[in-house]
Order: sequence, then structure tokens, then C-alpha cells
Amino acid sequence: MKVLSSLIFALLIVSNSMFAQVPARKCATHENNLKKLAADPNYLEKRSALNTPTPTYSNKKVSSETMYTIPIVIHVIHNGEAVGISGNISDEQIFSAITALNNDFRSTNSDTLVPTHPFYSLQADINMEFCLAKQDGAGEPTTGILRYDKGQSSWGIDDFEDNVKPGTIWDITKYLNIWIITFGSPDTYTLGYASLPGWSDPTEVGVVIGATYFGTTGNLSTPYDQNRTATHEVGHFFNLSHIWGDATCGTDNVSDTPTQEGPNTDLCPSFPHNVAGPCSPGPNGEMIMNYMDYTTDACMQMFTTGQKDRMRAAVLLSDRLSLTTSSACDEPSSTTHISSGDFNIYPNPSKNVVSVSAPGHFKIEGIKVYNINGQEMNVTFNIGNRQSIINTASLDNGSYFVTIVGATGTAYKNLIILK
Repeated sequence: MKVLSSLIFALLIVSNSMFAQVPARKCATHENNLKKLAADPNYLEKRSALNTPTPTYSNKKVSSETMYTIPIVIHVIHNGEAVGISGNISDEQIFSAITALNNDFRSTNSDTLVPTHPFYSLQADINMEFCLAKQDGAGEPTTGILRYDKGQSSWGIDDFEDNVKPGTIWDITKYLNIWIITFGSPDTYTLGYASLPGWSDPTEVGVVIGATYFGTTGNLSTPYDQNRTATHEVGHFFNLSHIWGDATCGTDNVSDTPTQEGPNTDLCPSFPHNVAGPCSPGPNGEMIMNYMDYTTDACMQMFTTGQKDRMRAAVLLSDRLSLTTSSACDEPSSTTHISSGDFNIYPNPSKNVVSVSAPGHFKIEGIKVYNINGQEMNVTFNIGNRQSIINTASLDNGSYFVTIVGATGTAYKNLIILK
């Protein structure tokens, strides 16, 4: 019995130690905003006008209100890793993020509040959806996912703002730009940040999210693995403040969020929380499940009707309105016919390395290799726009099929390995 008690005690220590090491959520939007306010008087004037209480434009769900669809372009900033490795997150991880973002903004998330919850009546469908862009700035097909090898494993915010954003950003009047990066010193523990409406530098407008906090599947960091960082930061992009107003008992300029003492950084407090706190939040305490608090992803569940009003008002601002009329989510009017004869695989037969070249109108975005039984082979790639390399050293002698994927279609080629 004594040995068993010691073992249980040891396990509790390990468990508590592991739990204590989970970092609190850190969003750098407010700090970035303060730097811009201090440096730019014009921006200070704009934010003073925008950072006021939002009039009530709606109540709950209104079937006749306009559905806003916002095109997104994802910029994946990596350090030369293969797709799906480390910061070069997979397409599947990105797709899961867009799905989760839409669920949260439409209040169709699986963990939405139940009717018996005291805050249920405040829960809002924002009537805003997001899609990966299907057209680039020239009207040509795109997947809405861009990948950049910047030869650097991690980024501080100032370094990233100065040296990456300006050279990668797409037209901010047509796209919500989202960058996926690995945060580094001095911002190692940042999960994400966003530019608020009125931002004065057009080369910086958009949202930045850490690679392991984006999506619901893939290479993710617990407990921030349900895409609520993206929901939180896109909320900022459409003029939401942190629910505590970035001050003790501050205001977020939304009437139906309880006044809150500060950020709830203790992961996921039990409900009701801080009912007797100094800010008199009301009988249900603080709204710990609000997307604009600092709780963990599993704890976040809702936007309120007031937050909906504020975001929908922000969509009508001059620097957000054009996103709602952008055609970037529409299929391009014409696409280039894909003929496998336009592609070349060489040498073929091959031993250890195969080059794949594409015609000038085709951008290679993915390659897969299958054996004659239809099983996908575990091979590595170096993907380039027009030419890519397949490392076939792991393949046995035999016949294989290669699929070459791009925004305009998929080409198929036969490959023979003969060593």
C-alpha cells in the first residue's frame, strides 16, 4: 500500500508539472496596436474614431441580413521543410482551419452553448463566412495557399513585419491575408496577432498565426489545437477588442459582454467564474467561453450579439468593405486544359532522383506517387513552381504512377524504377 501511495503521489507531481508548463494564451494584437498608435498620429486619429461603442444593428439571427463572404489567401512561411513538416503545414491542416473558422463565425461549432446555459441567448451567428481564394490578382486560378522558403526557422514580430509581409502580401482590398509562421525570440510564446481597422500601413494588413495553432488536424500544440487562435485574431481584424478591454475592468465597447477584471489566463476556469470580482460582472460571472478572452481553445465557444454588431459594422468600413464584393472566391472564367503530354519526367527509367517539369501555364503545387496496387508511396519532394524533384531512393524496382497537382487540374505520368 505504501508503494502504491508513493506511485500515485509521483504521478500527481508529474501530471501537475506537465500541466503547469502549458503557456498562457498570448495575443500580440494590443501591443502591436500600441506601437502603431505611438508612431503614427494619423492612425491614432482613426482608431479614436473607430474605438467607440458600436450601435446595435441587429438582434440574434436575422434571416434577411446580408451574408458576407471573405476571400482568404494563406501565406505559409517555412524554412525549406517538406509540405506537412514543421512550419510548412499541410493543405489538410489549412482546410481544417477554414472549416473551423466558418463553424465558429456561423455558431455551428460542435461545442456551441446549450439552451440551458445562462449565456445562450447572447450567442450569435455572425453571418460571415470565409473561403480560400480561387483567383489571384490577375484572375488566374489559385488554391489560395502560397508557400515561401525564407531560410529562417522562426520570426520575431518586428523582423517579420519589416522583412516578410511587404514582399508577400496580396491586394488587401480583395483578400484577407493570413500568414502562418513559427514565432521566435523575442515573441516565442505568441500565438497570433492581427491589424485592426484603420491600420495605416497597407503592407502590414492581415492576420499572423503560429503554425501549431492553426487548424484542427496536423502538427498542433495542445491546448491551442481547435483553431480558436484564428477565430480570436479574425475577430480583432473586424474590430473586436479583448473582452476585458486591455485594462482592469476595462471596456471592449460591446454592451452585452460582462465587465471583466482581466484576461483569464488560467486555462479554463470553472463556470461561473469571478462572480464576486471587483468589476461586478453580474450573477453569471465573467464570459470565460468568449472567443476574445485568453482561455484555452476547448474553453472558447461563442461570440455575442453585441460582438456581431461590432464586426458587421466593421465590414462596412472603407478599409474592409471591398472584401465583401471581391470576386476572388469565384471560379476563374476560364482554365487552361491540362494534358499529361505537356509534362516531362526524367530520367525515366530512374534510380534515385526524378525531375518533373511542367509547362509554362502550370504551377506545381503537389506530387504523389502510387504503386500499381494504388498504394501511396512514402517519398520526399522538393516542390518548385515549374520544376520539382522526387527522391525515389526508397522505391523498389517496378512501375509507378505519378500525379502532378496544380490549381488548374491534375496530370498523370508513368514512372519506372530500375536500379
